[in-house]
Amino acid sequence: LLISVGTIMQFDFESWDVGAAFLKGFSFAQMDKFYKEKGIQLPKRRVVLKPPDNVWKLLRNIPGSGINITENRIHEFYLDLLKAMYGLNDAPLCWQLFLADFYIKTLNAIQSSYDECFFIWHHETTSNVEAMASAHVDDNGIMATPKWLQMALE
Repeated sequence: LLISVGTIMQFDFESWDVGAAFLKGFSFAQMDKFYKEKGIQLPKRRVVLKPPDNVWKLLRNIPGSGINITENRIHEFYLDLLKAMYGLNDAPLCWQLFLADFYIKTLNAIQSSYDECFFIWHHETTSNVEAMASAHVDDNGIMATPKWLQMALE
């Protein structure tokens, strides 16, 4: 749909890939708040990760990190996750909701009623379509006027 409409309207096409997208998504606390606003109660949970042993050495070597876990004690420590990371089943959802929130609240998109991963932007005075986007996890297809693309990237 995006390519067909964009071709007809003679818009420019871009692909926006977001590096480390899952780590940029909603935190678990934000997810809970987001769903509560929609009347959905998420189960309470805490996600703890046992990192590979060399992580503690790498963290210890960062100047000013304050991490002084010695090799003989690494088995005693874990990471308490604040956000879903790659590999957790809700990481794509945390990111997708964050992206939709960004498109709607920051870039003033209208989210499709038929496909929650499809967004449209209208010119504020003419109501002409200025841009459309299709989001699939961290890959975004954008078709838009050059002026809109410039504004969005600022």
